[in-house]
Amino acid sequence: MYVVCGFRIKVACGNSMERFSPQILHNAIREVERSIAQGEYTEARRMLKRFMRFDADRGTKFELQLLLGKSYVSEGKWKKALEILSAVAPAAARGRSSETAAFAHHYIGDCHIYRGDVVAAGKSYNRSLKICEQKNISGIIHAHNLSAVALIDRLHGKYAKALANCRQAVPIYEALSEKLYHADALINCAQLESFLGETEAAIADAKEAHSLLSRTGHKPRAVDCLWLLGILLILNKGDFAGGLDYMEQAIRESGEIGGLEVFRIYCACADALTKIGAFDDARVYCEQALAVANRFNYGLGIAQCHIMLARIRRLEDDYVATLHFALEAKELFRNAAYHIGAARALVYEAEVHIHNGQFEKAKKALKEAKATAGETDDVLLKSDCAVAELLLLMGQNKSGKKLTGPLREFSGKVKDRWWYQYLKVRYHLAILLLLEGESAEASEIVRELLGIIRKTVSALPEEYRASFVKHPVTKRVMELNMRVGFKKALEELAPEETLKAVGDFSSFTSKPKRSPAGIRARTDAPFELVYESSQMQEVVDTARKIATSEIPVLIIGETGVGKEILARFINHHSRRKGRFVPLNCAAMPPSLIESELFGYAKGAFTGADTDKEGLLLVAHDGTLFLDEIGNMPPDMQVKMLRVLEENRIRPVGSTKEKEASVRLLSATNRDLKTEMEKGRFREDLYYRINVVTIKLPPLRKRRDDILVLINHFLEKSGEKIEIEKEALDSLVNYDWPGNVRELKNEVARLVSMSEPTIRMDTLKEEILKPAAPVPVDGSLQDMERKMIEDLLKATGYNKQKTAKLLGISRTTLYRKLKRHNITCPEA
Repeated sequence: MYVVCGFRIKVACGNSMERFSPQILHNAIREVERSIAQGEYTEARRMLKRFMRFDADRGTKFELQLLLGKSYVSEGKWKKALEILSAVAPAAARGRSSETAAFAHHYIGDCHIYRGDVVAAGKSYNRSLKICEQKNISGIIHAHNLSAVALIDRLHGKYAKALANCRQAVPIYEALSEKLYHADALINCAQLESFLGETEAAIADAKEAHSLLSRTGHKPRAVDCLWLLGILLILNKGDFAGGLDYMEQAIRESGEIGGLEVFRIYCACADALTKIGAFDDARVYCEQALAVANRFNYGLGIAQCHIMLARIRRLEDDYVATLHFALEAKELFRNAAYHIGAARALVYEAEVHIHNGQFEKAKKALKEAKATAGETDDVLLKSDCAVAELLLLMGQNKSGKKLTGPLREFSGKVKDRWWYQYLKVRYHLAILLLLEGESAEASEIVRELLGIIRKTVSALPEEYRASFVKHPVTKRVMELNMRVGFKKALEELAPEETLKAVGDFSSFTSKPKRSPAGIRARTDAPFELVYESSQMQEVVDTARKIATSEIPVLIIGETGVGKEILARFINHHSRRKGRFVPLNCAAMPPSLIESELFGYAKGAFTGADTDKEGLLLVAHDGTLFLDEIGNMPPDMQVKMLRVLEENRIRPVGSTKEKEASVRLLSATNRDLKTEMEKGRFREDLYYRINVVTIKLPPLRKRRDDILVLINHFLEKSGEKIEIEKEALDSLVNYDWPGNVRELKNEVARLVSMSEPTIRMDTLKEEILKPAAPVPVDGSLQDMERKMIEDLLKATGYNKQKTAKLLGISRTTLYRKLKRHNITCPEA
């Protein structure tokens, strides 16, 4: 017998099969939909496959197959979803299950969105809408199609039209009491309102959506509300404290989810940090988002990450990398027929060409971007085009007077809506006015901009003030201020430390305070090793012994075990006086690794207008840490081998060699011997970097460290929180597949949810699930039980000593105690 929502269902047996009653079917489907909504995709598919074994009419079978496809759509596995749904749609239409066919075409459209094909998505949504109109189908599928058409309009930059459709969908969902879809529609409205600068309406809709989702318990979309609120407060209102609080909460709660919601959180963090000048942290989040997008083969997401990396590199004046990422993004966006995204990439491409003096190329790219922008409601894109056009005219020594009107117009449109864009547009308007001889108005604009900067510096957390003061836009306003002679206004800008930063950017020495978990400003703390286990003590002892030598070290371990922290520990105890320079080979595009490591000479290639020092020279007399070295391209492996043998490098495009004496530390989670056998890793380089190997054990194999790590992370949180004994035991017994990183994120999440005590009901589901019992023969079972009981008594019920005497881990002992129903007296 199976039980679904209180209804008993007989399993198919022989030729006799029980059919679904309408009530049972309704409850079964609701149970599956609840699991999908909660992100429990495996559980949903397990139930569906079980239900499919029952005898049912064709319509019911189509509906169950539809839900199976939907589970894969929701998880982001569009290839599998497309395979299932492409079979369901025509079959349901032939079987006169029109509503199921309409849903199937709708979900197929979602698959095309994930794969990055906007045109195909639009066709599928319209096909679904046509079925609804022909068959007079109303209700939820009608609302779904309104939302879907709004999505297509949004991708084409038709924000006002998209918002109108979304607002039509909201009351339909509300009338049907579909709280999850109602919340989804509100989130979509909030995003569109943010694109149109309707900040207050966007915040209200996002908060209402979060309230609805809190009642339904749908955590993935609730997290979407949190980061959206954070972005609205930071980027639209300049409320950094409130925005960072929301972002912090989103990151903590994202520890329970693993789908595309995590991608969106990382993108939001990267966007916010870029605006305040924390480029290193922004790049890390962007690379993490890119890894998620690649895992789900999410084409538009990959393109979005490339455009963000182009923006970061442009602000860092790295024009070579900017062009690389812009061209990659443009190609991906064009393949997806997402023209507004391609237009953004074209603006960055044009700016690189302007910098390189290739004005015809810049003009061509900008013309295409302006043509696309002109057909949209995207004020930010239009204003970026106007700024780029001004840069082009200035580069050609031509008058930009014709742009005075458009820049004034855009200033009015972005004012009080997007503070960063207002700063950027007004600065370029001031430059234009100054060039045209209107210095009085330019001076007034600069005075206004100084006030915005002063307000922003005051509002930012202290650890981000230095980053914002060093931001290119801020620096340019300061330089312009000097030109127009507002020294007095500059003196009023900020405290003495900020003034010192303006005069000498490298001397900013303010010490960072604790920042929100997950959005931390980087510090120079060399390492943070916390352990108690004998396994880690052996690792640390080995690291200390080899730290003072010059030999290369290869650190092997799973993701999240702390390989970079150990590398920093070795560097800290070494005799080298230079810098510790890390590079993640997996996060760097193959075409950029050489110029990143070796640097390049002026004129080496298009865009190389100055010499650039590579990381090998930056790490001279210090330590170079190559993380994920197994991902290094074969041609770079040859060049790295030569560097290690000769301690000399030749920058790209240069004929002169330079000395680069570095201590190499490498890390990998791959089996490099297998990679060698497959021809993906050079044997000679392997033996050169593998002089000493340190294996970092996963957390499940050093459980003694779990407790001290939990205490450490709780202390770092600054909160006074206790943990129930049962909850602590569950945390210690969990295998932690994500290792220390997963444990750290889980503790951060628990701290945010569990004041003042962490209880069992706050732990995530994976931790609470008991291990499957192992069948044991009756007589052996009795012997095992007696042996464990005797050893427990002999050790005074010390579980650690008992496990050691049995030759098993404490986790295994806990499982055996549970299986045999053995209880230990409280200490």
